[in-house]
Amino acid sequence: GFADKKQFTTYLKDYMKKLIYIEHGFRELYRGLVPILWRNGPSNAMFFVMREEADQRLPKRATAVTQRTQEFIAGACIGAFISSVFYPINVIKVTMQSKLGGPNDSMWVALQQVYNERDRKLRNVYKGVSMNCTRAFFSWGIMNSAYEQLKKVFY
Repeated sequence: GFADKKQFTTYLKDYMKKLIYIEHGFRELYRGLVPILWRNGPSNAMFFVMREEADQRLPKRATAVTQRTQEFIAGACIGAFISSVFYPINVIKVTMQSKLGGPNDSMWVALQQVYNERDRKLRNVYKGVSMNCTRAFFSWGIMNSAYEQLKKVFY
């Protein structure tokens, strides 16, 4: 066994470094990078465009609490929507990253694999989207609220 959590953490880091970097090479650390870029680039751009649109169209609230609540809800809804739209790309990324070693498959190959594994139905590619939507709702709501507060501090 391990004497403490720190010893275990050190062992785990060393083991993972050996397993991934040494045995499979530097490129293994970047497996799934392309779908991450395809997901994060457009989705972040969409978020900020939609967030600015919501900020312009929604009325300014009288109290700080109602304004923060509105900022949270607007960010949460926009984030949950965008995260759901881009969910299949996230599924592709997870599929690509779940394979350790060997050739890096393209996004198209990974999508075909997911599609075939999920009974060849596009609807099944979205399995798990409700949990993802719930996670995105809270995380994007918090991020949008924090962003609005930081804007006031720095601008």
